[in-house]
Amino acid sequence: MQRIALQLKKHKDTTALRRSIFAYEFWRSLADPEPVLHAHLADAPLSIVEVIARWYTFDRTGAREAVERWSRGVGTVRSITDEMQARRPKGFYGRTGLAFEREYAAAAEPGIVEAVRLVIGRPVSVVAKGLKSPGGVSVDFVLATKDGEPTSIAVLIVGPYTNAKNYITKSADWVGRAYGLAWLYDVVVLAVPSETAVADFDAKNSAMRREIAELKTSDRKAPQVLVASLFVDPFSEEDHGALARLSP
Repeated sequence: MQRIALQLKKHKDTTALRRSIFAYEFWRSLADPEPVLHAHLADAPLSIVEVIARWYTFDRTGAREAVERWSRGVGTVRSITDEMQARRPKGFYGRTGLAFEREYAAAAEPGIVEAVRLVIGRPVSVVAKGLKSPGGVSVDFVLATKDGEPTSIAVLIVGPYTNAKNYITKSADWVGRAYGLAWLYDVVVLAVPSETAVADFDAKNSAMRREIAELKTSDRKAPQVLVASLFVDPFSEEDHGALARLSP
């Protein structure tokens, strides 16, 4: 954990940076109230500290036991994460399928509003959620601008995928889907949870935009598709509140 503190300034992925800072602040907060736990985690990798930080907010005894076992060489990041998720009473952690997608979308809403505001350059608000377009494509959020000329904005959350490679291999499909929706909305925003994949989405979006510009024969405004980096806080308000109470 001490090595991680020295490396924070080198992060280029802001999602990883936020997670690193959260884990590091958690570890620092343990110094007085939990000296044994603090010592065990001093040389732990970020992945372990992050899981324990989440676990500690709702089950301190279980988190202490997991760290004690890990300090003796028992357990892996995966096994500790699985145990934490099994003992967590609520939240989208450990969910699968549609349940995960629904709860992830709910947690994503603040990040969606901020991401769209940044790429549009105007304040926006959510007007609808979880819609189906006439063609059957799911629209996670519909937003509208708060000032100036009214603008309808459809947002598609890409994935989310547990395998980061899927963001790259499926990016062309997502861009194509967005352009299909762009005939129904003023703007379509692809919200990409993986910051490292944003450049690939931008490149494919630019290529599609150029191709449409070359083929354009009508007076209709060209479809507008934008790409935004999306951060979804992996910690609930309950988690943050509990962690804040740890601070001296």
